[in-house]
Amino acid sequence: MAEHGTQQRALALITSVLDEGAAGDVIVRAERILQETRPEDRTPAAGLAALVALIVADGLPEASRWCDILVAEARERRAPMWQALFATAKAYTEIRLGELPAAEESAHTALTVVPPEGWGAAVAAPVAALLYAKAATGRLDEAAAHLRIPVPDAAFRTPGGLLYLWARGHYHLAAGRLYAALEDFHGCGDLMARWRLDLSALVPWRSDAAQVYVALGDDRRARSLLEDELARTGTRPPWMRGVALRVLAALADRADRPRLLAESLDILQRSGHRLELAYAMAELSYSHWDRNEDGRARVAARKAQQLMRECGIKAPVLKASPVGAASACPPERSERPGAGRSATELSGAELRVATLAARGYTNRQIAGALFITISTVEQHLTRAYRKLGVQRRTDLAARLNLDAGEEAGPAGCGDGLSRDCLRAG
Repeated sequence: MAEHGTQQRALALITSVLDEGAAGDVIVRAERILQETRPEDRTPAAGLAALVALIVADGLPEASRWCDILVAEARERRAPMWQALFATAKAYTEIRLGELPAAEESAHTALTVVPPEGWGAAVAAPVAALLYAKAATGRLDEAAAHLRIPVPDAAFRTPGGLLYLWARGHYHLAAGRLYAALEDFHGCGDLMARWRLDLSALVPWRSDAAQVYVALGDDRRARSLLEDELARTGTRPPWMRGVALRVLAALADRADRPRLLAESLDILQRSGHRLELAYAMAELSYSHWDRNEDGRARVAARKAQQLMRECGIKAPVLKASPVGAASACPPERSERPGAGRSATELSGAELRVATLAARGYTNRQIAGALFITISTVEQHLTRAYRKLGVQRRTDLAARLNLDAGEEAGPAGCGDGLSRDCLRAG
């Protein structure tokens, strides 16, 4: 009877997360339920619901502590399904905190204690955690292997299926499959609309889809989604606003980007979302390069790099300024005599990538020098091709009006780019 009452309170707690109530109240109520959650209960539903409420309400330190307690108790009492479920919840807490290696370990533990075939529809949740962690750390081949684990259709009628779509969308985005990513992120939105559970703190699908639209050059759709997201944040956990502002900065005028990114950084730092903080810091470094603020750019890039390492992402060491092509072709000078009119439409990031590509550098070398992923290089090139009206890499030099001597490839450049293309660090 007591167990039934705990479950009812847990369900009421999840419902209250949908309201604009104070997150602190949700955290207090969730912890009370977790104090009553023990492995001898028949099902872990109440404890899981309370953990989900903690994670969604941004009670990440509390969620992490309770996951450790419950996983240890389940292991002691030899309750493998409990251990696997709470290890999965721990993985998502660690993803939010930017602890990607730990998240990968927790999800791997969940699928070891209970193999995939023993989960049924619930297998979607731990698989999604592994998929996201490996995609975020750039191990796309390993991530792709997890896509081969069968996920029943029934999973997509559960929150686990929602998380699977979200993680798969990020895998596609990292791999440069933009339309596949867009389909998965919109799939998240469709599912939540069907469930009347449009909760950005669970899956921020609008900001994710907007990121893809930015990469595709569809600024109108990106802006519409972000404005909708920003209008919805209200008094809910603020980290979603921080993410939305980071993406919105890519659409803003050059003068407005530092302000938007500064607000994003402040929110994300206070929220403890370290991976999103790293992404915002990297964007701030690009913004400073575009404004020719080299010193500030270097500081922001190194901070972003350190944050990414702390999150488990092996970022390249900055041996020189990542401004790349801007040293010879800064955005402010792109209207020099002879430049094609369409070249002035490129953003600073697109111009840097396109110029280095025109000089013969590979996508991997460009990514290492500019401190971005290979898929981001591909996205910038796609947008540059469209804006410049070209279809081949070899046509870029003429459209950008590069001198013939500037088209030489990277022969002899052991660390990616020659000093002729980079300012000293």
